[in-house]
Amino acid sequence: MPIAPTTEAPAAAASASQATAAVVDDTIYSAADRDVIPPQTEEKLPGPTISSWNTRTNAMEVIVSQTGAVERVRLVTPPQRMPDMFALSRAKVWMFKPAMKDGRPVRYRLLLTWEVNP
Repeated sequence: MPIAPTTEAPAAAASASQATAAVVDDTIYSAADRDVIPPQTEEKLPGPTISSWNTRTNAMEVIVSQTGAVERVRLVTPPQRMPDMFALSRAKVWMFKPAMKDGRPVRYRLLLTWEVNP
C-alpha cells in the first residue's frame, strides 16, 4: 500500500525557517533608536585634547556586532594628524558589552566625536 505524502514536514520546516528568520536581526541600530540600549565598554574612547587651541572636531563611526566586537570602523572626518589614524587602528580591537533590544543583543552604530588641535 503506497504511503500518501504529507504536508506536515514542509510546513514544519517553513515554520522553523520563519522562526529562525525572526530571531536573526541584521539591522544596525543607532542613537536614533530610543528602544535600544547602546553598547557599553571599559575601553578608553577618544576624548577632548586638553588645550585652549581646540579648533577641530574628529568623528569616528564604529559598528559593534551582536557579540560586542567591532565589525567596522571608519573616520567620518578626514584625518589631519597621525594620532587620528592611531585612534582608528586602536578602535578595531575594542570590545563592548553589546547593544540590547528587547533583551537580545543587536548590531549598533556608534558615532564618537572628540576635539583636537591640529
